[in-house]
Amino acid sequence: MKKSFTLIELLMVLSIMGILSLMAFFGIKSSQSNISVLRSGFSLVSEIRKAQEWALGQKDTKKRYGIYAQTGNPTGNQGEIILFVDENEDGRYQPPEKREDFINGLKRLEKGVFVKSINPTSPLNIVFEAPQPKVYFNGRIFPSEVEIVLSNGSFDVKVKINRAGLIWVQTK
Repeated sequence: MKKSFTLIELLMVLSIMGILSLMAFFGIKSSQSNISVLRSGFSLVSEIRKAQEWALGQKDTKKRYGIYAQTGNPTGNQGEIILFVDENEDGRYQPPEKREDFINGLKRLEKGVFVKSINPTSPLNIVFEAPQPKVYFNGRIFPSEVEIVLSNGSFDVKVKINRAGLIWVQTK
């Protein structure tokens, strides 16, 4: 008796390999999309820390730096995230103030990522003040914590900032 593969065995092996390849391909594609949301979250944290460092590392204690954030949607409007100088000291971003546009500037949210929600309210102004590291949310010290949720429609990343200036990323 000869030892060999039959046509049925060959077709079964090829179909199993095809199914596994398709599963791996679609799994990689969705994980790449989720990773882009994570990268955008860490980029946002970097921008918030930049505003914090600029506020704490300056000689002029009257200047305050902040981040302005506004929600977007999955159909094309990514939302707004702007790094700004609070020149009039009201704790809110106003268009004539100096700014670095995170969405439309050199740094941007990745394709398909948008600002899904902001808790407690949208738009949100986060302002850092020196010499004591004070953090203001929409011109006030309270609430004690805010969050900006970035999403691709199926995966969310929360960027949280508390009153002490601690910034972290949470995925669930």
